[in-house]
Amino acid sequence: MAMFAGHFIYRYSTIDFNFRNKYFAGARKLFPFLLPFVCSIIWGFLCFFCYDETLQKSLYMRQTVLENYDVEITECAYISALFWPLDQFGNKIADFRSFVGVAVMQSIVGLSLGCVLYFGIKCYLWLSLKLKSIGSLSDASKSLQKQLLQALVIQTAIPFILMYIPAGMIFLFPMLNVELNLKYPVVTHAVAIYPAIDPLPTIFIIKMYRRGCIEWIKKLTCMSKLNVGNYLVRRSNTVNPWSSTMMSN
Repeated sequence: MAMFAGHFIYRYSTIDFNFRNKYFAGARKLFPFLLPFVCSIIWGFLCFFCYDETLQKSLYMRQTVLENYDVEITECAYISALFWPLDQFGNKIADFRSFVGVAVMQSIVGLSLGCVLYFGIKCYLWLSLKLKSIGSLSDASKSLQKQLLQALVIQTAIPFILMYIPAGMIFLFPMLNVELNLKYPVVTHAVAIYPAIDPLPTIFIIKMYRRGCIEWIKKLTCMSKLNVGNYLVRRSNTVNPWSSTMMSN
């Protein structure tokens, strides 16, 4: 999540020189690259103080882990937030540490989402205004800028759908004591396929990349056909002399 925020902040700084000179001069340009390290340290503290292994958590997850993975919980190392454990009388009580840990994580996710939306919209508006104000650009340059705008919109929507919404679902529903009952691991699969889908808008929307990709596929196809053709020719040259010799005999 911190990498997304840093990426969009850096992207906006590359087009707005006033913003770059004000906030990214000198050593301050390292700020977007330090965000993941800071968040990783925070995550480590949360895992140690808020999501540690406890007897209640092990008992709560034991049957589920055994049914789904055929593994005893004692054989696993895990991190977990148990929001509503049972007290000695069997009543549900709120676990303060779990709520604090998730509140911090949701704050990081919210700040990251805010940066992505804010700087993504700023990039879109800035480029749109420049396209309208600069009339000396060639048609090819204007077309390229429009393609970049379209790719920017899709690249902003993809992490929102595949990363931020699943991350919010993971913590929000258990906090509200609502069971999702997802038989298929939609959340984990959505997060896993994001790196593969993220470059596709740039490849398919921007014409130069699209043409290059199509030409590359054509070359691979022609090479495979050529290899098959050479194989058939070599095979026929090998078989025909033998068959002609047999016929002459």
